Amino acid sequence: KDLREKAEKCKEDTEDCKGKRGEWRKGWLTKLERISDVLTKSLDRLSEKLEESDIEDKTEFETKISKLQEDLAAKKTEIAAMESPTAPEVAKEIKSMRDMWKEVQKTKKDIVGSLVNDQLEKSADKHEKCATKLDDKVAEVEEAGKDSSKLKELLEDYKAQVANIKEDRDAAKVAWKDAENKKEAKDEWKKSWGEAREEMKLSKQTLREFMKEYKSLM
Repeated sequence: KDLREKAEKCKEDTEDCKGKRGEWRKGWLTKLERISDVLTKSLDRLSEKLEESDIEDKTEFETKISKLQEDLAAKKTEIAAMESPTAPEVAKEIKSMRDMWKEVQKTKKDIVGSLVNDQLEKSADKHEKCATKLDDKVAEVEEAGKDSSKLKELLEDYKAQVANIKEDRDAAKVAWKDAENKKEAKDEWKKSWGEAREEMKLSKQTLREFMKEYKSLM
């Protein structure tokens, strides 16, 4: 800030003013290098999360991250090599870094969204498989000649919750595909994901009640 104020106040074409303006421009370049480091670290963390996943677009995202990392490294090298940058050159680099920042943030949102969708997909599948196992437990109770009426009631509640989770999952996937630059679609995706999470909480509670009743009978 001090360098900027000194540079802006110094309007004369003297060596002193030229020096102050030069320092201010160099300061901007140093700031841009730091931003490049921040973005690179962000991409590194994103790459680690991606490595642990098996999402559908994994290869495409890995390629995108690799390209951004290469671009950032090249940009940092380019900036570091600028010894006496002119004002237009600095302005150009600022715009270039701003564009890269936007691209990194967009890529981050795309990947995080896909990871969340994948998590929701797996949770829905897990709940569905669990419902099948609960059917088997009801059968066990009936074969033992015990009253399975409460278990059946809880199982129906659980299956209804699983159906809601699957419905929210499908709605989230559709909304995500339409979410590109559409705020309302992104809001719908968040809403569907939130509703799915709430249904999962309910289903976990129902599952606990089911197992409690099952154990009391067997």
